[in-house]
Amino acid sequence: MSEYKLNPPTVSSYTENMMLKVLFEHKGFSEVFRESSWRSDEIASAFGLPEELENDKNLRTVARRLLKERYKKLQKSTALLPELWKQAYENLATLAEFLQLNPVEQELLRFAMHLRSEGAMRDLFGYLPKSDLQRTGEIMADLLKQPKNQILSALKKGSKLDAYGLIDRDYRPDSVHDYLDWGETLDFDEFVTQPLNENVLLKSCTEVAQVPSLQLDDFAHIAGMKEMMLTYFAKGTKTSSERCESFNLWCARHW
Repeated sequence: MSEYKLNPPTVSSYTENMMLKVLFEHKGFSEVFRESSWRSDEIASAFGLPEELENDKNLRTVARRLLKERYKKLQKSTALLPELWKQAYENLATLAEFLQLNPVEQELLRFAMHLRSEGAMRDLFGYLPKSDLQRTGEIMADLLKQPKNQILSALKKGSKLDAYGLIDRDYRPDSVHDYLDWGETLDFDEFVTQPLNENVLLKSCTEVAQVPSLQLDDFAHIAGMKEMMLTYFAKGTKTSSERCESFNLWCARHW
């Protein structure tokens, strides 16, 4: 058997660890790696698997060995945050403080950020069996090491993440990643590259009112309608008043 070595991964250590966990603890390996091929070049590249391995008859065995060794190593190491992600993580902390996000909401938003940025992880979730909200809650609780009930609460309609437009879900979600789309409130490219402050956040969450351009003269054409309606209401009020007086007189005579 040829000796293969992994190339440097093309994803962050955070995403690599999540993807390896999905492979070996959520039956993702059997979905992606077949006996003589892998189903996604992007996933293979993300893990750093050498291209020549795809032509090896022992592809599955070799890939499992290499990736398991890598997974064990990652679990024992404390990965440093790459400079590429420094601004994004600072913005996450700032946003959490502004909106008072709890730890579960922060972890879900961080996951959604990596999911949006690193397509290989989204690709991997696409190969897993269909998943409803309950199953998604179970998987995310395991991946993020957070209580399932709190995960479900943070992902439900009307939750803080949903109400603020920080995360979104597909119209008909049936996979884990469908429940964790990046929301429309914050521009993703700006969020991961530019400093976030209170003014930027307010600008993202509000719409500036337009200066009104209509003048009183613009309503001159309805002057006739106005007079007609005033006359109508005046007659209606008079009739109603007369009816009340008649009713009161009748009551006084018969009671």
